[in-house]
Order: sequence, then structure tokens, then C-alpha cells
Amino acid sequence: MAFLIVNILGGAFTGARIVVGNANNNLNAPMVIAMIQTLFSILGVLVCAALFGNAGYRDYEYNTHPLFFTKPIKPSDYYWGRFSSAFILNIFIQLGLTLGMLFGFLMPYLDQDAIGPFSLFAYLHSFLLLVVPNIFLVGAMLFTLAVLTRRMLPTYLASVVLLFGYLTAGNLVADIETRWIAALLDPFGGEAVSVAVRYWTPVEQNQNLIPMTKWVLLNRLIWIGVGGVFIGIGLWKFDFKNFEQGGSKKEKRLVNAPEPEPVMGMGFKQVNPLFNSFTLWQQFKAQVFIEIKRAFRDPYFLAIAGTAAGFLILNQRAIGNMYGVNTLPVTYQVLEVLAGSFALFMLILITFYAGQIVWRERELKADQIMDSLPIPNWIPMVSKLIALILIPGIMLVVLMVIGLGIQTWRGYYDYEIHLYLKQLFLLDWTDYALLCVLAFTIQTIVNHKYLGH
Repeated sequence: MAFLIVNILGGAFTGARIVVGNANNNLNAPMVIAMIQTLFSILGVLVCAALFGNAGYRDYEYNTHPLFFTKPIKPSDYYWGRFSSAFILNIFIQLGLTLGMLFGFLMPYLDQDAIGPFSLFAYLHSFLLLVVPNIFLVGAMLFTLAVLTRRMLPTYLASVVLLFGYLTAGNLVADIETRWIAALLDPFGGEAVSVAVRYWTPVEQNQNLIPMTKWVLLNRLIWIGVGGVFIGIGLWKFDFKNFEQGGSKKEKRLVNAPEPEPVMGMGFKQVNPLFNSFTLWQQFKAQVFIEIKRAFRDPYFLAIAGTAAGFLILNQRAIGNMYGVNTLPVTYQVLEVLAGSFALFMLILITFYAGQIVWRERELKADQIMDSLPIPNWIPMVSKLIALILIPGIMLVVLMVIGLGIQTWRGYYDYEIHLYLKQLFLLDWTDYALLCVLAFTIQTIVNHKYLGH
């Protein structure tokens, strides 16, 4: 992937071009290399979620944890061993991306006028300064959550929170007075680097390594410290004895519940089942309603949706402000800011819940029971797909309400409802529906939930 991106940067493909930095930068300038590696770190959050989450959850998934917990090993050794293996594996993945970028810039068919002198230290410096701390931070959060909760879903929720911090920092950097906050708030360090090199000349950007300014150092120390806190919490809470007696409160209530009294014989009314087109329609409607209701009762789904709504509310400061000049919060500006910011969260939501909705029965070991019910095969499949498509529509209604609320709060009442309906439900919902079909198809064909993600 890195090799392909570098080839596109270098103009190897006619009609395809990516611009990183500004037009005066060399393609392999240290600043450009750092920006690309930071981008790989951001894109690698979901990869980290899969690898670190799987490392912490795998033994519980296959019910092999009693075998490990009864061996003569310390909980800290088990914890560090699992974490270190996932950390090293992620380092190798990011090294592969860096090597792909390095060899890509050496290709002779690229535009040599846009490529500067080769510097191995430029790759190593940004890799050690940005990539390795990012992997440690993300891995510490996700691995600790997977081990302590014994579930994979919290790791994906934490990934969303990390992306939320990154996007929030990106919005703050638009204001000169809050750039220092953005430099500290960005968990991946990209905004701190941008602040550090903001006033560099093109010559300095092409020659100098990323400077170790106070904002860059503070950003790295703060987020490495956050990762260390998660590691400390994990080592403090993780214990073999506690996890042998684990289980949710609901499970414990079920175990301790008194035995039910035997039911005496009672008469039953003769029922003649009727299977016709009306029955199929009722079954289909009921199944769609059940799937949607399950989604909005899922705490992780609600957490992702709540994070998205919170981000939209915080992002409203960008509405009605153009290049430092206050403007009216007109509808097209509200849609441009809110709908654009919401796209990433919607992608995560669709990806996450497509796996949930397809794999729920198999994870609960109820798939054979569902398969034996007197309903056609198409009803569960189509109802799940329709429910998955309706969920983004419901979230877009929430986005519309937030947009109207922002306009009302700022004293602007020319809402232009037709623009909301056209943009959100005619254009955006169509795109999200196609993404739902793609995600649902992949989860159905690929016989692995997290690989489908």
C-alpha cells in the first residue's frame, strides 16, 4: 500500500495524483515522510484494535484461559507476554509500510525533479518519534480493555474515541489562538508537528528533520504517559483468581436464582398455523423492528453514536466562521461542517454494526435454533440488511436535529428544511446505503467477523 501511494505521489499513474504538504516540498522531504507515517498510524488504529484485542481476548474466546491461569506463571508475565507479542507484530507491520515507502521513492521512473536526496535517518527519526509511541498508546488502551472486559467490542469503541480526539484537534488547529491546545490534544502527534514546522521555508522543510520543540516533546510525553497509565491499570486489575470467578452480574444472578417450581399440566388450545404472504410480511416487519431495537439497546452502539453526537456539538464552533470572519450559520454551512465530520463516524458505525448484525446469533450459539424456525431463508438476511440501512437514516435524523438546534441557539431561523432533506436523505443516505450493502456482503461472504471489519 505504501509503495502504491508513493507511486501515485511521484506521478507514475496518469490522471492520478496525491499532494502531501505543499507544492514546493520534495516528495521525500522529512516533513512529508513524517506526515505519511502519521497517516499510516491513524489508518492502523483498526489494525491495532484487531491485533491487540485478539491478543487479550483470544484465550477467553476459545475457553482456554483456565489452562493458562493454572500454569506456574505470574499474571504480570502473562500480561506483558501477550502485550509484547502484539506490539512487536504491529511494529513489523508499520516497518513494512515504511520500507514500502522507502523503496517506492527509489524507483527510477518517478519524477526525479520532485525527489530530493535519500536520507535513511529521515525515515528512522519520524518512525521512532511518531509511529512507535502511537503503537504503544493505542496498544496499551486496546489491550487493557480487551483483557479486563474479556470482549472485543470495547477495543473498537476505544478506537473511535482516539479518532474523536484526532478530529477534535484538527478543528482546533483552524484557530491561531488554540493551536497549542491542538498540538497537545492530538494523540498521534501530527498537529504538534504541523505547529512546529508552520513557519519553515520550503528549503527548511526539504532538509531538516522534525524538530524536537516543546510542543512535540510535550505531546509525545503526555500520550506515552496515557499509555503507561493504561498499562498500570491493566497490571493492577488483572488477576488470575478474579477472572476464574468472573462473569457479569446478570450471569451471577442467573446462577444464584432459585429453582423454578414444576409446572402442572394445563390444557392448550389447538392452533392451526397459517403460512401465506401476509404471514411472511408480518415476520419480515417484526424481524426488522427487532434488529433496530437491538441496535439502540446495544451499549457499544450507543457509545459510538453518542461520541459522534458529542463531536458534532463540539464541532459547531466551525460554523459561522470563515477565515476568522463571523458569518450567519446558514444551512449550507451547517451541512458542510456537520455532514462532513459525521462521515467518518458513520463509516465506523456501519463497519462495526454490520459485523454485529450478521454474527450475533452465531456468537450467542443460537444460530441452529434460528435456522430451525419456520421462516424462509431470505427473511433473516433481508431484514438484517434493511435494518442496517435504516440505522444510518435514523442517525441522519439526529444530525438534522442537531443542525437545527445549532441554528436556533445562534438566533438563525431560516432553516431551509429542503436543503437538509436533499443533502442528508437523498445524497448522503444513498451513499451510506451502498456502504451498508458492501459491508453486509463482505461479512456474509468472509467467514470471520474481524477480518470482515
